[in-house]
Amino acid sequence: MCRTVLGVLWQSKSMHSARSRPEPQARRVGDYSPSTVPLNTRMPRSGAELPKRRAAGAIRSLAVMLEDWLPAFSGGPAPGVPTLRDGLRVQLVIDAARRSSAGAGWVPIG
Repeated sequence: MCRTVLGVLWQSKSMHSARSRPEPQARRVGDYSPSTVPLNTRMPRSGAELPKRRAAGAIRSLAVMLEDWLPAFSGGPAPGVPTLRDGLRVQLVIDAARRSSAGAGWVPIG
């Protein structure tokens, strides 16, 4: 069973190198040593060359996200893309958490 992740730690391989890339690391509740989270290296299917500058990662991420969403724009299925039903479920969980935090104790979701 997967437990809640406490957070993401950004640690550099070399603290002395200004150009070293940070490696995201995460810990699960009860774990004392973080494990490295693999980064997604998927490239856009178009094969277009990305600019060689700092924003290339953001541009790649946006292009890949839009490729995933594109079928939904034409009415097709888009696996992995959140739906309105997913958004409603998230809001119900947040509302239940707020009621619980306000002193209601354990509350049903929904």
